[in-house]
Amino acid sequence: MTHAKLTSGERVIPVAEISGLVYQYLARIHQQQPELFLEKYRSLPWRSDRHQVALIPRLETELAKVNQIAEVWPKIQQILQFFLGANLLESSSFIQLKLEISQLLPLVELPQEFEWQSSNGTKSQSANAAKVDSGSNTSPAIAILLLDAENLQIDVKTEQFLSQSCAYPIQIKIAFANWRNMGKQDVELHKRGYELIHVPAGKDSADVKMATVGSSIFVHYPTAKEVLVCSSDRVMTHLCTTLKTHGLTVYLVHKQEKLIQVWNPRTGKTQIFNPEKSVEIHSLDDCIGHLKRIMQDEQQNTGNQWVELVKISKKFQQENGFTISQVTSKHLPGKKARELFSSHPEHFVIHQPPNQTGLYVALFQSEELGKGKQESLNSREVETTHQQTTFKVSSSSDLEKALLNLFHEMAAQSKQPSIPLTLLGDGFRKQHGQAVNTVLKEKLKLTGNLTKFLQNSDAFKLELSDKGWQVAIAAKTQK
Repeated sequence: MTHAKLTSGERVIPVAEISGLVYQYLARIHQQQPELFLEKYRSLPWRSDRHQVALIPRLETELAKVNQIAEVWPKIQQILQFFLGANLLESSSFIQLKLEISQLLPLVELPQEFEWQSSNGTKSQSANAAKVDSGSNTSPAIAILLLDAENLQIDVKTEQFLSQSCAYPIQIKIAFANWRNMGKQDVELHKRGYELIHVPAGKDSADVKMATVGSSIFVHYPTAKEVLVCSSDRVMTHLCTTLKTHGLTVYLVHKQEKLIQVWNPRTGKTQIFNPEKSVEIHSLDDCIGHLKRIMQDEQQNTGNQWVELVKISKKFQQENGFTISQVTSKHLPGKKARELFSSHPEHFVIHQPPNQTGLYVALFQSEELGKGKQESLNSREVETTHQQTTFKVSSSSDLEKALLNLFHEMAAQSKQPSIPLTLLGDGFRKQHGQAVNTVLKEKLKLTGNLTKFLQNSDAFKLELSDKGWQVAIAAKTQK
């Protein structure tokens, strides 16, 4: 039997066994999909014993050139590409080959300081090697990412967020899809170190294959401690249950509208990431208060207590820079936007007329609208509703001055050194008949929103509390 000695230690690489598996893989691919072979190797008798006896020693000779385990996979990939060219990752059997060979090269035998090398040749040690499972003195614990690429796309920023969501480094990344229908996504993912599993066309083919491979992943990667299951399909329950029963921590990753949500069933916590931009979503109480004020304005304008949800949602997004769905995703994971209203019957009443798709919302009228200081603030809001003036602004300093005057009035009413950001914005809209964001965009031709404006202002200071952004006067502005 041919072996290649490791430079660090006396362990050996079982070259003969690996060469046999590589040949069997090539023979299987030739039988199932001969078109994947380069033309000059397509007509070779891959099922012939004579051909096998002749080729395996040549494979052994190539594999015997490696000196460390980290060099094994690049060498195998080089051999396969010699026969298959760029079609290497089109094969759905590739992952099976890797799993079989990984049993011959168990990760637990690697020294802790060993540099790991992925299939695309990129090394990863750094902090990854420092995160070592407390139950082992020699092997670094790892996380595995399984991606249903047909139902969920992950860019580099999202992948970085996912790597921060788990406790161990993501060392194994496997994506499943019918790559013939995915454009150039296979090329991009391959460059980022993913193993690509090709599945035939058909509904649920990718997630079924993902569940099949994932259910035995702990056998082939014994140092895996965490698995991120990335799919917008909610059919991964059995896979997650299987992984959890074998002691692995499972993260369910899916996309709702533009938000990536990472749910840990063990803790019940959900982490949310917006790949397009990072937004500060206010506290639930602040958002509910803002929704109520939007509805009060609309009721006064129309004389109708019922307000269409679509209109509320559009106004809310314009004034805050984030949607009701994003609020629901953060504060009420797993629920839809309409459930934010139905789950707070003390504030809202919802109604859907027969034979109509639109949903309407009204305020629950019997509630007592605030007490004490909040009552004073609400009284101030009602007063200013009838005192709207035409706001003339020609510069940022004009807007800043108007906000300062309004702040002093509202702070005097509340007798507090700071007020909620949403309350300042609503007060401005009631006093001047237009939102601050509208003034910024349409009159001053500036990008951003009220939050950004105040952050860039020397007159104000913003502090983020558990109840959302609070606005105060900067020290040098106070009289």
